[in-house]
Amino acid sequence: HPLVKDAVNNLDKASFFQNEDLNRNKILIGLFPGSRKSEIERNFPTLIKAAELLAEQKDNIQFITPIAPTLSKEFIQKFTANSNIKISTTPSNIYDLIHACEAIAAASGTVTLQITLMQTPMLIMYKISPVTYHLLKFFIKINYVGITNVIAGEEICKEFIQNDATPDNIARELNKLLSDKNYTQKMKIEMMKVRELLGKKDGSFEAAKIAAKMILQST
Repeated sequence: HPLVKDAVNNLDKASFFQNEDLNRNKILIGLFPGSRKSEIERNFPTLIKAAELLAEQKDNIQFITPIAPTLSKEFIQKFTANSNIKISTTPSNIYDLIHACEAIAAASGTVTLQITLMQTPMLIMYKISPVTYHLLKFFIKINYVGITNVIAGEEICKEFIQNDATPDNIARELNKLLSDKNYTQKMKIEMMKVRELLGKKDGSFEAAKIAAKMILQST
């Protein structure tokens, strides 16, 4: 099925909060570290530290992380158990989760496009091994990493890649996503434009074509 047609939530926020035993009086923030073990090992500790920093500034927030079908709850909880804040985990429908979040910090990947299709404000981050990063930088000259920004041809969602992906930077941007309504409203409008662009044809095919074109033009 096309990605665009799939991007629908089955549950409203209240039902999701109830099912996941979340506090209805607190804003929900998503921490999406990736779907592969290596991605999570590189990205999740930074996201958790950013969440801890944000929790020091705001007391009306709570955090949640999806458990990808490829991963176990135990693997994810190895990271969350060491945190000084509570981070809920869920294997629930990704679109229900995205819809329930006020803002999301996500590792670059397909999920960032899913978040865009639901028009939930987000930031994009990613860390890879330094050697791989330098090789990619040498061979592939691209302006953006997040597929949403690539499709739009501009930075709709802030990107924090490699050395820029610090807990401070991510916490600051999450704070902005929660507090600056003009900023997030503009982001949602641009996300809707991306959705409309992909919705004209089969979204999966269009996204794949754009990604392939981006890499070919950059080599």
